[in-house]
Amino acid sequence: MKFQVHGIKTERGLEKARYMLSTLTNGRTCITICADGYTGFSGEVREAFVVENDSDIMTDYFEKDSFRVFPEHPLFQEVAAGFRKMLAFRMKVSKYGDHARRTLEDLDKLACVRS
Repeated sequence: MKFQVHGIKTERGLEKARYMLSTLTNGRTCITICADGYTGFSGEVREAFVVENDSDIMTDYFEKDSFRVFPEHPLFQEVAAGFRKMLAFRMKVSKYGDHARRTLEDLDKLACVRS
């Protein structure tokens, strides 16, 4: 499993996803990864992370798969490296470069928590 600019590369292929920093109500900060499609993450991803999806077909409420990665997770550094690649890409090709730069600074602070 490899974390890349546009998602997660698994045996199934590129599973498109987006990265974001999240601060939870308890004050903890983590990396949240959300699937870009409704097909959901593969079993390979589900074995490594606790994937959440609160879709409810009875009420027509649909969510995309997502999972959170905290600094103590064994794959945190690999996830953070993929997130950094995405931020570097956005700083080069997007009008949101300043936001990506600030997010990168926050990610670096979070990554230092584990060190």
